[in-house]
Formats: sequence, C-alpha cells, structure tokens
Amino acid sequence: MKLICLIIALFLTSPSLAFTSKFDQLENISQSGKGFVSEAKTQLVVFWATWCNECKKKLVTTLPEWHEQSDLNIVSINIDANPERAASFLQKAGIKIPVFKEKDSFLQKRLNVIGVPHWAVFKKEEKSKASWKLIKHDGGFDEERILKIINGEVKRHS
Repeated sequence: MKLICLIIALFLTSPSLAFTSKFDQLENISQSGKGFVSEAKTQLVVFWATWCNECKKKLVTTLPEWHEQSDLNIVSINIDANPERAASFLQKAGIKIPVFKEKDSFLQKRLNVIGVPHWAVFKKEEKSKASWKLIKHDGGFDEERILKIINGEVKRHS
C-alpha cells in the first residue's frame, strides 16, 4: 500500500513525468505550426474557447507576436465542445499558431482548468529533450506576469 501511495505521490508531484507522454496525444485542428515538438526551450500552452472574447483577442494579437520568438513555442488548446466552431473561427480569423483539441482532457484536469483563458509555461528538461517541466500555470492572461515566467524571472513553485 505504501508503494502505491509513493507512486501516486511521485506522479502528482513530478510534472515532467506526468506531462511528457500526453503532449503527443493532442489533435491539431488548425493544421498550422510546429505543435508541441519544437526546438524551442519554452512552451506556452493556452487554453481558450470561441465564446471567450479575451481568448479570441489574444489569439489574434498577442500570441502570434510571441510565437515569432525563436526560443518560445505557443500551443493553444481549444476547449469548445464543438471542434467545427473552433475550426471556423480559426479560418475566419486567419490564426497562424497551432491549435489543438485534447482527446481525453488530461491536461485540463491535471492543470485544474476551470475557466478560460488559462495558461501554462513548460521548460525543456536539460537531461532529456523529450521531457517538459511545468513551471507555472494560472487562469486569466496577465501578459506581464506570463512574460516574467517565460523569461525565468519567476521560479517554479511547489
């Protein structure tokens, strides 16, 4: 019993173990961008929905600008129940960053996404190119705070 509790505790407290295998299970609904496999050392994952005006604004303005940085990759995950609605918005708005759907809502559950926008910053593990460490995540979209985290000015919290 103690071994099972230890394994569960390791899974819940080790973001790189929990997230590494799930990123390749995202379904690209935009057919644009690199996806999560990138040479970038930092990944910004943004959860959004078509009914969220702030989300749509960030997808059109801020996120494409940030996506141009060579050391940052943007991955957006749409949480709409109807993927066709999201695909229609992407086409009309000319979104050029990768947009994905989760098949099993694992990331939403693991990151406790209860509203949008919601973001998460991951850094590539130095030991393994396939491992990503969760640095921080939160609801809302405070650009200044997110940029500080991306630039390493805010350390990972436990």
